[in-house]
Amino acid sequence: MNYRWLGSALGLGLLRLAVTFLISVLITFVLVRLLPFSPISAADFGGALTSSAAAQARIDYYYSLLPSGPLYAQFLNFLWAILHGNLGHSIQTNQPVAQLIEQSLPWTLLLVVTSTLLSFGIGTFLGILLAYRRGSKADTVGTTLSTVAYSLPVYVVGIALLLALSYSGHYFPTAGAYSVDVAPVASLSFVGSVLDHAALPILALTIVSFGSWTLSMRANALGVMGQDYVWAAEARGIPGYRVALRYVGRNAILPQFTYLVIAIGFSFAGSVFVEEIFTYPGIGYQLITAIDYNDFPVIMGVFVTYVLSILIALIAADFAYGLIDPRAR
Repeated sequence: MNYRWLGSALGLGLLRLAVTFLISVLITFVLVRLLPFSPISAADFGGALTSSAAAQARIDYYYSLLPSGPLYAQFLNFLWAILHGNLGHSIQTNQPVAQLIEQSLPWTLLLVVTSTLLSFGIGTFLGILLAYRRGSKADTVGTTLSTVAYSLPVYVVGIALLLALSYSGHYFPTAGAYSVDVAPVASLSFVGSVLDHAALPILALTIVSFGSWTLSMRANALGVMGQDYVWAAEARGIPGYRVALRYVGRNAILPQFTYLVIAIGFSFAGSVFVEEIFTYPGIGYQLITAIDYNDFPVIMGVFVTYVLSILIALIAADFAYGLIDPRAR
């Protein structure tokens, strides 16, 4: 197999990634610094600063982090620090922002990857099933439910699940990533507690995303079912399940695989509402907390993480489609 296309695609992809990353970080940098408030005053911290010495320390750190020089110089300094893995320190806790993100990122990955794979599997199966039952009552009901699920805001689903299954039913915990009485070590009790706390956030994300997979797979399958090679396979007497899997499913699922990688990247930003509702300690919850306290370094660090996740997903999708479908090379 000839992989010469991979080198040119890699070079072009990295160039696009670098340019897009630079523009995205520049826009975020400028917007954050144009906000009409700052973390200097104690009121911005909701009364967290109790002593004048602590307040003065925060002010000194703020001005050392954001010097009063030209905006372009601040951006160049910030960009240079990012390229060296330095995202600054949290103004609220004085903890390195990179360390905060490192601690929060695994929890967000657990929600995003699990919910995306679940919704992909459910939606792909239902989509091809509805395509083969097009025009029937099952198709009408399934398409309607998928459209409704796709249209629901994730925070509405999250609040409904929290009220019904946590506060009223007491089936699942209401906050946190694991129980406080469970040691965070490799054990069955810890894994069980993690899954128990992640169940409702994952369910909320799965409910609002499986509908799009179902509708897109149904449309893809209907398009493939009208191709000549499918009619020829059916005319040769090939069993229906083999036609559905080898001829229809294999070709209809190609665009789904490409979008799967992209969906994981974009789901990072979509998990913010779910993590806030369930008080789940991912990077989305870190972002909400940073906004509450005007913690600019954490806000910038989380935005940079979001931008990188989306860009990496887009580049990975280009490679994945080229590997899966040789016609795209």
